[in-house]
Amino acid sequence: MREHATAAPVVGLGDGVVAVTPTGTLDGARVRTVTRTLLEAVVARRARCAILDVTGVSAVDSRTARRLLDAALAVRLTGAECVVCGIRPDLARTLVRPGAGPETLVTRTSLADALAYALRRPGAQRCG
Repeated sequence: MREHATAAPVVGLGDGVVAVTPTGTLDGARVRTVTRTLLEAVVARRARCAILDVTGVSAVDSRTARRLLDAALAVRLTGAECVVCGIRPDLARTLVRPGAGPETLVTRTSLADALAYALRRPGAQRCG
């Protein structure tokens, strides 16, 4: 059964940090919605860091994994940094395929680790 394409809620975590935590199966439409929602929150809240927590994502194909990387890049283009956390082994294998480009991706193991990283950053316009 296909999951309804809704955006994951964006949560303000204080000190210029926002997070989005999509769950379930991510397809292209859901990643586009999550990306749009996250970008709008970064701009509206003047966030310096956005956390994309994929801990609850149950399945993702290689094309969708690429779109997750694109979401992180899009956040960076707004002047904020994107930290991706909760990457499970199957997603990690998908992200390291040739041409995926994860070498510039900031990652942390958990949401708690990502938040600690974000809050340690200087209070400048950027997280990193």
